[in-house]
Amino acid sequence: MSQPESAVEQQEEQTVPFYPVQFMREARMAAVMVGIFLVVGALWRVVGHPIGDPADPMVTPQHIKPEWYFLAIYQLLKFVPKTVGAVIPIVAVGLLFALPFIDRRQETDRRPARVRLIATVLVTVVVVAMTIWGGM
Repeated sequence: MSQPESAVEQQEEQTVPFYPVQFMREARMAAVMVGIFLVVGALWRVVGHPIGDPADPMVTPQHIKPEWYFLAIYQLLKFVPKTVGAVIPIVAVGLLFALPFIDRRQETDRRPARVRLIATVLVTVVVVAMTIWGGM
């Protein structure tokens, strides 16, 4: 079934060609953005901003703390060697993604579900505790 001819004609009349219309709209927007960058750059040259000491990648200042969602991993790095502390979260997330593909058998007993629930609660409590501890 095709559309009635009047609908096709109306659709062709409502369309706007890309090249002159949309191209010029995008060109004007690009010019505005370049103008904003030039104004900000000129203001930085006039007003300036003191930079301070150069950063030392081998020394982390004491007052640096990560965002709240990384505090548990940050706390973990205080207790285990750096390499192990960086690999543990990656392996844990990888296992969570792989678990549905690894364990494909049909469950007839409620005991494995209970064990998973207890493990989930324990891990959640540990992560929340380490997040609070890392924030202190």
